[in-house]
Amino acid sequence: MTAAEKPKFNEFYSSATIPTRSAEDTAESIVGGLNENASFRARFYASRNSGDVIIKSLTPGMRFNIDFHSSDAGITLHSTSDSIDQYRGKSLKDYAVHCSLYINSAGDFGSTLDRTNSTRVGQFEDLWSSDNNNYFGVNGILKNFVTTPLPSATTEVQLLTGALVNFYLIFGDKYDEFRNNFNRKFLVGQSAISWAINSSLNYLTENNFEPYTINNDDLLNNGTTTVPGPLTTAPNPKLTRPDQKEFITILYHNYPSITDFVFNRNFYAQVRAEYWDGTNSSETMYLDTAIYSGGTYLFDVSPANIGINVLNFSKKVKKYTVRICVNSNHYLGEVQLFQRTYLYEQISESKNPYNIIFLESLGGWASWYFLAESIIDSSRKITEFTSPVSFSPSIQDEVSSISSIELNKEYKANSGFIDKDHLNWLKTEIDKSTDVRVMNSNGEYESIIIIKSEGKYLSEQNLFNLEIEFKKTVQENYIRK
Repeated sequence: MTAAEKPKFNEFYSSATIPTRSAEDTAESIVGGLNENASFRARFYASRNSGDVIIKSLTPGMRFNIDFHSSDAGITLHSTSDSIDQYRGKSLKDYAVHCSLYINSAGDFGSTLDRTNSTRVGQFEDLWSSDNNNYFGVNGILKNFVTTPLPSATTEVQLLTGALVNFYLIFGDKYDEFRNNFNRKFLVGQSAISWAINSSLNYLTENNFEPYTINNDDLLNNGTTTVPGPLTTAPNPKLTRPDQKEFITILYHNYPSITDFVFNRNFYAQVRAEYWDGTNSSETMYLDTAIYSGGTYLFDVSPANIGINVLNFSKKVKKYTVRICVNSNHYLGEVQLFQRTYLYEQISESKNPYNIIFLESLGGWASWYFLAESIIDSSRKITEFTSPVSFSPSIQDEVSSISSIELNKEYKANSGFIDKDHLNWLKTEIDKSTDVRVMNSNGEYESIIIIKSEGKYLSEQNLFNLEIEFKKTVQENYIRK
């Protein structure tokens, strides 16, 4: 049939001949119909190439891939390029990435953690980076939720409660989907649950704590594999002095669970001294402590705490070794985790030596026995506060005042003769430490600020000396009426 020139109702065709339409005409009709659809053109654009209809999504992402099924309609779909979910920022207007930070201060280091008990403590948003790598500085927030307790004067093996926190991130994106209609998606992905320790490492590089993490498999290896070491970068052997504080900090990951291993998990130190005459003392056990939960543990291996100073009375000690071991009450018996050696230097007592401890970059406490030189500056600041006076005539007023006295002293001290390895370790760690303290006459640790540190080479002895200047501030309050 042939279409009527001006058809009326019930008068559409005037003959029985239907004209044949080309593939190009059919494709053009399909393109026109698709682009007229408002929902379609918000996300796609259709065009024609000869008899082919080409459909292109305006927004990248796998959810915009077209899946067309037709068996006998005479239409075949060819996917020229599938969309992917990465590098979306290259083609999206004002594309941004955001994430939320969740933490949980509870939980055994090594136990199965539950995300439902976590708390959101921060949210970040950043415009998309052209290399598809966006960095979020969550370390600044995590620092508020970790703290390393000071070494205890009475506890030989101490759990450093609060030094670890677990966290994870939930990722999302935001982009202009269509004509300033911003689409924000919150749960695009989430990270695995990770742990953060109170360290001071570079957050732009991947920090791998596997070389320092002891797990339950290590407790059963019986010397067959290399066991991770303590949280320190100090030289081994390390120089120490009779009155110096010495600590070994370990990171214990209570995983995987071992059912027949639960009832006895005793960590301890085996100590042996070597004398200057070439003989050795018998090995003695110290610091025997049962540990059942994962975390950060500090062992006090100071010479005075593990009997070295006592041994030095009969013979002069040259050095001593400390083997950190565990006895699991398992068929393997004692298992050595690692060994540290200390060179025992007996020096003449200087006036007011400074036993300084500092938090290392890996998160453990370290110490050094500095020799006093002088007090280079001293100042005092007094601030007086007076209580408000009542003007009621029926009340006899008593005026009280508070005097706040701030004492500032600057000290100069030196490390004594040390080799290059000790100089590099001591200067690097003490310069960037976030917590440096000095022990006072009562055995308490007072916070100090390192003002300056300078290494000097002593050519005659082929040794080095580290000179430091530090400031200590003492606050005192007096109330007067």
